Amino acid sequence: MEDGFLSVALDDANQYGPHAMIILLGFVSIMTGLALGIAMINPIIAAVVAAGIVIGVFVVATVKKSTNSHD
Repeated sequence: MEDGFLSVALDDANQYGPHAMIILLGFVSIMTGLALGIAMINPIIAAVVAAGIVIGVFVVATVKKSTNSHD
């Protein structure tokens, strides 16, 4: 995919948009289940995992914004 996975999934850039959205949904649901499962074992570790997910989303959004501004 020449448009990139996130561009296709979030912006529906080409005909593979619905498939990319389903894959992204599966990934997000796995991350959510992992955070909730760890929270049942140790809430401190779950807080660290949740913070990592939030920071990761922020970094991806920042990189995406900076690459779009160069176009």
